[in-house]
Amino acid sequence: MEASRKQLWQKIQAQVFDEYRQLPESEKQWIAERSGKIEALQQQLNELFHAGNGVAVFLRCQ
Repeated sequence: MEASRKQLWQKIQAQVFDEYRQLPESEKQWIAERSGKIEALQQQLNELFHAGNGVAVFLRCQ
């Protein structure tokens, strides 16, 4: 079963990459801008997690 999941994932990845390559530059730029914003927000969230001692809190919940 794991091999078929891996094959399916690889097939989906290839399809997404192909579709991305066919996008106009303006669409690629839009995606790049949004991805950059998401990355910055994820970094801020990570900083808040660590500032709030998130690892210790997480370990207490287990």
